[in-house]
Amino acid sequence: QWLSSEGDSIIYVYGAVDPWSAAAIELSGDVDALLIMEPGANHSVYIGTLSDPSPVYEKLEEWLGIDLSSAKLNPPLNRIVEPDLPL
Repeated sequence: QWLSSEGDSIIYVYGAVDPWSAAAIELSGDVDALLIMEPGANHSVYIGTLSDPSPVYEKLEEWLGIDLSSAKLNPPLNRIVEPDLPL
């Protein structure tokens, strides 16, 4: 309840087909937070996989007071990469 009424500066990213989205936060108009529900995505959704991450970057720019245009052009690779293993 506290998050939905006083949890400012939080970005919630859910995949719409993830069972966890059934318990997604319900934001009131009293908080400065952002809720993203990515259609067709599951539990592995993150900012770099959003179909439109611009609302996230815009909100971060607003909160932080900095330009994130370089992050928009070159998002970090937050993926686990397996090393080449000999066959």
